[in-house]
Amino acid sequence: MSSESEDRKIVCKYLTYRYKNAEGIFRTIRLPLVNIYLKSPTADTETIALLDTGATKTLLPLEYAQILSLQYLTDDKGNLLKIETVGAGGTFYCLLALLQKLCVKKKTKSFCTLTNIRVLVPAKEGVIPYVILGRDYVFNRFDITFHENRQKVTFTKA
Repeated sequence: MSSESEDRKIVCKYLTYRYKNAEGIFRTIRLPLVNIYLKSPTADTETIALLDTGATKTLLPLEYAQILSLQYLTDDKGNLLKIETVGAGGTFYCLLALLQKLCVKKKTKSFCTLTNIRVLVPAKEGVIPYVILGRDYVFNRFDITFHENRQKVTFTKA
């Protein structure tokens, strides 16, 4: 494989864990996660993000918005924009914020850098456990292949 094609593709492993449900039966969860870097004008951090085919928007847990000291967008009258959002856990309200930079990482280097992106931030802590990469930014920049049996996901630059 040439270095050019390697620079156009990353392969990420799924996070796999087991839990016991209410009936006492063990279940296995497999989640496609990627390493990311987040930056605001005042702070930065690295974390993991869930690649969510069902999410139309990118979401950032409130805890990360606080770490990054994100500013929330307002309407013409200065009111915070509150957006009703529906997720796997039900309906919740989000605020809209502008994130300076989100990088999908390939080992220690940036594979893709998204700048000045709008993210939804739940108004309450603990609503979402991960950054959620939705269809609004990531899915329209990559061909994404999920390899469920091998527990891997491949991003190829379009």
